Amino acid sequence: MAAAMPEGSFSTWISEKLQNLNVDDEVFGSYIIGILEEEETSHEEKSEAIAGILVEVENESVEDICSDILEQWDHFQPNNSAATTTESDTSSKSEATMSSIMEKHATTLVKKQFTKEQRADKAAVLAMYAQVSEDEEYP
Repeated sequence: MAAAMPEGSFSTWISEKLQNLNVDDEVFGSYIIGILEEEETSHEEKSEAIAGILVEVENESVEDICSDILEQWDHFQPNNSAATTTESDTSSKSEATMSSIMEKHATTLVKKQFTKEQRADKAAVLAMYAQVSEDEEYP
């Protein structure tokens, strides 16, 4: 969610815009801001949701009003593009770090080569444990 907006912000602008349209700015303003604050929603979906609200109360050029609202929303958002860039940079750095770690790990995972004697010892130990577990009785 977006942080609280200072005076001279989108909240003030949308309130004035809705009052000019003779729409209850307290009810519809907060609802519109709620739609705009949804991060998972695309501009198209936001525009459709706002149009759905305004079409009931305003018959003239709802599309123009919606595009104006979205344009002003983008204008009033502080560091909107910077936040996106920062998230991308952080993600890229994380991916690079993870890739580097995986490469280092892969180089340390060298398949061990056992001598014939080591393989024979390993087989004897495994056979001994297999025999012990076969001899055990379960209650």
